[in-house]
Amino acid sequence: MDAARPLEDPLDNTCNMTLLLTRACQLACAYCRMDRNPASSMEEPVLRRAVDLLMSGPSPSVALDFSGGEPLLRFELIRRGILYATRSARSRGKSLRLDLSTNGLLLDEGKAAFLLRRGVRIHVSSDGSLRTHARNRPPARGPARSAAERCRAALSLLARLRAPFDATMVVFPEDVPVMARNARHLMDAGASVVQIDYALGVTWSREQASDLAEGLGACVLEARRRRALGAQVAVESSCFGNPDLNSALMAIDTDGTILMGCTPTVEATCPTLAGILRFGSVYARRNLQGLRRTPSEMARFILSSLRPERERRLFVNNLAVGLAVRAALASRGLAPVPSGAPRTQRPSAGAPSRPARWTGRPVERWILGELAALEEELGSMPSRGAWDGPGPTGSAGGRTSA
Repeated sequence: MDAARPLEDPLDNTCNMTLLLTRACQLACAYCRMDRNPASSMEEPVLRRAVDLLMSGPSPSVALDFSGGEPLLRFELIRRGILYATRSARSRGKSLRLDLSTNGLLLDEGKAAFLLRRGVRIHVSSDGSLRTHARNRPPARGPARSAAERCRAALSLLARLRAPFDATMVVFPEDVPVMARNARHLMDAGASVVQIDYALGVTWSREQASDLAEGLGACVLEARRRRALGAQVAVESSCFGNPDLNSALMAIDTDGTILMGCTPTVEATCPTLAGILRFGSVYARRNLQGLRRTPSEMARFILSSLRPERERRLFVNNLAVGLAVRAALASRGLAPVPSGAPRTQRPSAGAPSRPARWTGRPVERWILGELAALEEELGSMPSRGAWDGPGPTGSAGGRTSA
């Protein structure tokens, strides 16, 4: 599997941008606390201004992700956005990676053909089995199984077109016992990358995190087994790098507001956190200078600003889960480590059962130390730590994870 084109600076979040084309969505996914206002949609001038800002930076490589809500509700805007971004990147001599994240319900052969011709990597949100998918991603209206079957049909379409695609599954604590089985469902459906992330905005126990590490490890081993047999498949997870809740990746809301990380998906659960992570409008900035954040800088910024104790505990808990799972997997050679480095556990990292409590200043200091260590490793880790390591057959591509 080919490696993704590396970005110039593995810690530069300003060369990655997600466009929230609409907040409307046909689903009511359990993990998503976004305001699904169907009237909230991006206009083309906002899109063009956002793309101009993305292209204004010094990086020779940039990435643009069309998302939502459900972006295929705005397919004509996607079409115009791809053409505009492609021309803009070409005129500036930049390499452009294009992604689209979709629930799959509106994906048909015509849309897929256009996206694939333009080099867009398609990421379909699917939780594996029809049962798990229907439970966690019910439609706003209509039978849940029917929506799950339509998503499965989108996976089948992409497999029939022989298009490399990603399947993104979100794991709740109650899903951990079946996560390996669900990942196998997605591999069998033809996904070349299975993105496995844990649900945010819910409190995880240390025991649940330990089980999550075991389940994710089983998924990694399954992907490596299949690669040894010639399959082109890999596992990605934010547990291999900077946890999603601390992500500094930039998103542009429908009205042009600049957001950081997973703000939209937790805004109902953590409204104060969502407010902290708003950085003005695309129209108020001449460039993206000053918005660069490394993982540890992002966490320090949030911890220095986040006052409500309930939200702070949730933020710390969700970061501790991801970092503890990564530590446990790295100790077993199941998560990326710097190239040339021995696959042994750093003495300070700790397994999912440590620190003893996932609240308070000691765990906050531990989190900042782990993120600082991660930053030292990012430059020499494949795909910036996003995928499951070299395995038997070499590298695998993936999205960035600043």
